[in-house]
Amino acid sequence: MSVCALSGLTHAQAEEDFVKDFCSRHPENCSHTGVSHEQLVQVQAQMSARYELWLRQAGLTPETARKAVWALNHKPHSSCAFKASTIVSDFEAARFGNNLDDDLETPVIQIEVNHLCDKRNLDQ
Repeated sequence: MSVCALSGLTHAQAEEDFVKDFCSRHPENCSHTGVSHEQLVQVQAQMSARYELWLRQAGLTPETARKAVWALNHKPHSSCAFKASTIVSDFEAARFGNNLDDDLETPVIQIEVNHLCDKRNLDQ
């Protein structure tokens, strides 16, 4: 994979890039001092929807994809979030012209088979 898969760093950078993109397309919604809380909530919801779609496209079940997005937002140091960020990072890189990793199946299988996104495993 060509993108660093540090879950917190990758997710935070993607969120920052998404906010910048949002503000460049909708400057009327962004003040010169920053983005309002409501706008950040909206951006996070859009990012979560995008991430869930990508995780499902990679092969996660709908339920596991929702759990993985929750983990990315609330338990970024969990195994679930780490593996999900690997997938999300690859899709994010693909948006900028890089090819998707040929081996997305491995983190998908690890998440699904090991139930990494189940509540009992999120703190591990």
